[in-house]
Amino acid sequence: MTEMGKGQSTVPAGTVALIERAVPALEAGEYAITVEQTLGNRNTRPDRRDAIDVPSAPDTKRFAVRGPRVALDPGDCVTLFPPANSEGLYHNTLPHVVLARPTLPWMRSPGDAYHGTPWLAVLLFGDDEPVTARRGTLGELGLPVEYGEHADDPCDLIETDGPLFSAIAPSLLDLPWLAHVRRVCADIKPGLPQHGDTDFAVVVGNRLPAPNSRSTAYLVSLEGHADHIQPHPAPATVRLASLASWRFTSVDDGPTFQDRVKALKPCALQMPYSGSATTDAEQDVADAFAMGYVAVDHQTRQGDKTVSWYRGPLVPSAPCPSTPVSDMSAADALVRYDRGTGMMDVSYAAAWQLGRLLAVQNRAFSIALYNWKRTVAQKTARVVEFRRIASTLGTVLPLDEGKLRKEGAASVPRAAAAFLAKTLGPALRANPLVIDARTAAAPPGHQRLRAFRELASVVNNRAALAAIHEDTTVDSVVEEWLSHLRALEGVPFNYLVPDERALPVESLRFFYVDPVWIDSLVHGAYSIGRATSADVNHDATLASKVHAGAQGDVSGFLLRSSVVSGWPGLEVTAYGSDNLPISTVIRQERISATVLLFIVAGAIHHVDISEPSEGLHFGVDLTSPDQLLRYITVPADAPENTQRGDQVARATKTAGPVPYRSSSTRVIDVSTLATKVQDALQDIHANNDPVDGSRRPFTAAELAVQMVEGVQAVRFTL
Repeated sequence: MTEMGKGQSTVPAGTVALIERAVPALEAGEYAITVEQTLGNRNTRPDRRDAIDVPSAPDTKRFAVRGPRVALDPGDCVTLFPPANSEGLYHNTLPHVVLARPTLPWMRSPGDAYHGTPWLAVLLFGDDEPVTARRGTLGELGLPVEYGEHADDPCDLIETDGPLFSAIAPSLLDLPWLAHVRRVCADIKPGLPQHGDTDFAVVVGNRLPAPNSRSTAYLVSLEGHADHIQPHPAPATVRLASLASWRFTSVDDGPTFQDRVKALKPCALQMPYSGSATTDAEQDVADAFAMGYVAVDHQTRQGDKTVSWYRGPLVPSAPCPSTPVSDMSAADALVRYDRGTGMMDVSYAAAWQLGRLLAVQNRAFSIALYNWKRTVAQKTARVVEFRRIASTLGTVLPLDEGKLRKEGAASVPRAAAAFLAKTLGPALRANPLVIDARTAAAPPGHQRLRAFRELASVVNNRAALAAIHEDTTVDSVVEEWLSHLRALEGVPFNYLVPDERALPVESLRFFYVDPVWIDSLVHGAYSIGRATSADVNHDATLASKVHAGAQGDVSGFLLRSSVVSGWPGLEVTAYGSDNLPISTVIRQERISATVLLFIVAGAIHHVDISEPSEGLHFGVDLTSPDQLLRYITVPADAPENTQRGDQVARATKTAGPVPYRSSSTRVIDVSTLATKVQDALQDIHANNDPVDGSRRPFTAAELAVQMVEGVQAVRFTL
């Protein structure tokens, strides 16, 4: 594939499509549009005195296209490879940056004569090489100030010797080969808000790290430096804008992504128990830890201090089917007491109270819940009132409850309305939900008191309430917020993992989600605004609508490892016992720099954790004099079942040794390498070449196909 927007098919999850470039419609800069028109008629007779041919004065409008120039937004850099501050076997891979905006490398150019050439490059420096990083200003770069900028705008700069820059910087011929676009499926990538096909730009360096040494990589701007890049000579000192930088160490025996993930030693999420179990008390502790409990300090309402059991929503094994808790009206109702051990279990009580606090904290949700509950109460009162109208006038007027509920008083004919006002008078105009001391003291036959008692009888009859609210729907704001709460969004991490020892550094812990804990959490959130017994009855009647959620097992894992920070776009695919991917992912999110939370609707049988598809590494084989190739298209003489991207057998054709600009600096001559690969592919794809004998097109995306290293993946089976 070459440029974007030419009908590429959807990318399957776990695969990557390589695209040559994503050139924006307009590069960043200042533009002017001039409009001029001529007013004329269509009379073709030249002697007509009324012929019109009047040009208007030109009208010029100026505008500016803004784009990053000397700094990037925090979310622009998706992946840095090698990972920052990491150690690994990196001496045969080229450092690269994955950018969230696919058009970013082509928003500007190195110079006016090189539009379409990337303006970004990755420069690699060893610790012993002269390069100075400092804070500077835009004016120090010698670039013209654009609209909205000032010469004293701060930016990060690097300064290096001109000869060193000429030796390691990519040439003008190299730059087009060192940037391309990768399209991946975002559905299996934690932390991305979008879904489906997602495009990333990739900028690759041209220098291999030295083995067993520390290096620093810089993503720099080459804007305005076209005359300083080979084949042009560089000045004595080169000053560049640094848009990103990171350090890493290449070691011969360093761990790879696969090594790091395999070392995680997965198990269930539970407290480790290292003591003996020779006594009943020790056995109780061991059993509690095995079920996911931890002992926590507990201060009771009376001020007493004790120790109680607590277990969060993430439990080490599938919860046994149990009868739902009947009373969730208050946190105290959910405290359990074990007479055998003399300890309390405050797990569900803590969940209920947490849900209530989170609900009160969220202003939008609490207001929406209050308004919805008020609407529910008003609907009950209105239905009771309509029933009284229908029972009173139903034998005289053609009234029915359904019509009254739908149309209200408008369904009563005008004559009936007059009769109603005359007969019942104040009793119907009064609010049946409001009753003061005078009304309470009125005789039992008073119409207002009768209306109140009738409403109270309905409110206290949950079966009658259920019939009235059979068609009642939950407010959309309330429903959406509670759905996020069921996914444990906003729940503090110490409620999920109450003791750090259950999730040590470099660990993978699998869990199931306790549905009763989730119900307790939602019940607590749903309880705000509950002041009277009528509120309690309404809440109980509509609880089934509010608490409708996913049925069946819910499971997942917590990953605490350096791979979360080092490979921020790592991909996860969970499978059930039928070996099919579990399609409903409830939550996949990096909840800290090194912790990943993954939850699916279903029981996980095994899970694949792999490197990000867009983070495929550019690498070379330093142990072989010949670089193997991959098929771009499948020629007729290729082996059976050959697919595009499959490796070509060494006996068929290779690209030869890696061409270095200088082997001592480990800088690859990328343009020469591209030519060698193109020539080799010309021979392999002879049957697929144009019939006129011209060379088949070759792009940066196709060079990337030849140089990418395969994505490493690790499978864990429970």
